[in-house]
Amino acid sequence: MYCLWGKKYSESKDMMYFKKHMGQGRILIAICDENLLGKTFSEGEYSLKVSERFYKGKKVKKEELKETLKNSENINLVGKEIIDFALELGVLNKGSILEVSGVPHAQVIKI
Repeated sequence: MYCLWGKKYSESKDMMYFKKHMGQGRILIAICDENLLGKTFSEGEYSLKVSERFYKGKKVKKEELKETLKNSENINLVGKEIIDFALELGVLNKGSILEVSGVPHAQVIKI
């Protein structure tokens, strides 16, 4: 669907892919900015693959992820929008963020 300016509605900065992985009695939440899905970023010896298999689940607005981010014990985040949102919520601190080719990535593990 397109708006009057020719951009797809789904290309909003507020849209994220959210997927829940369950295994061995644990839940891992994977979230990435919509525009990064399926891309690979490399810098020096580091590579960051935002694979559809791992990240592509439900497409949601970032506000819908507020409680999930606050209450999850294991979270994998990729993208400026979701990282900024996690920082805003206090779920993540800046020292935990790595960047590969300018794309931020963080893992949150609550103990």
